[in-house]
Amino acid sequence: MLDNQQQILTALQTLKQDQAEFHKTTQATLVRQHQDYLSHFWALNNAQSQAQNLQSRMFSDQRVMMQQLEALKNRMTQLSR
Repeated sequence: MLDNQQQILTALQTLKQDQAEFHKTTQATLVRQHQDYLSHFWALNNAQSQAQNLQSRMFSDQRVMMQQLEALKNRMTQLSR
């Protein structure tokens, strides 16, 4: 009877240790996954910001080119008179 109780206590201690180790491992995995998620989120956010800046510069350059084209057209019209 005492031997059975000792086996049960040993099994319970082992289970408790296994649960603690599992919890620690799970927590570490979740933290790592969360850090990876944040890293990817910020990388995507930065890429989106860079794309918006590039688009803005392209529109600005296009506007300048249209103004220069209009000025050239006006100049050519003046010269043809």
